[in-house]
Amino acid sequence: MATYEFRYKLQAAPEARNDGSGMIALDIFGVYRVASTSDPFVEVPGRHKTVLIPANGVVTALASGTNNQKTTAIKNLLAANLFATAPVVSELWTQAGLQAYMDANDLSTAQRAALNTFITVTLAQVYPITFTL
Repeated sequence: MATYEFRYKLQAAPEARNDGSGMIALDIFGVYRVASTSDPFVEVPGRHKTVLIPANGVVTALASGTNNQKTTAIKNLLAANLFATAPVVSELWTQAGLQAYMDANDLSTAQRAALNTFITVTLAQVYPITFTL
């Protein structure tokens, strides 16, 4: 049997959720290649997942210091949420409930943009991006 080298692939730019959850969606694939080769990484069959990370976690990660520290914090956030279930969103239709819903959407939108800018401008990466955790 072959020995494989595994990575993850962020397929496209992060997406803000507009469902009041305050989450950002990352389109992640498992990828592999035969170890000790320079072959391109290919997708592991059946290993695709939308991982939701909290927008307030992105605020913290992007405020963590150097670019390497920010990258590590983002990867840690991704790893911590890789197996998490979607959060339960409040069904409150009160003025305060609707305000909280929209505040969560605004935070997701702003932090999705900040995360994408960090990835594509600060780190000069182009999607899809292959990485390790």
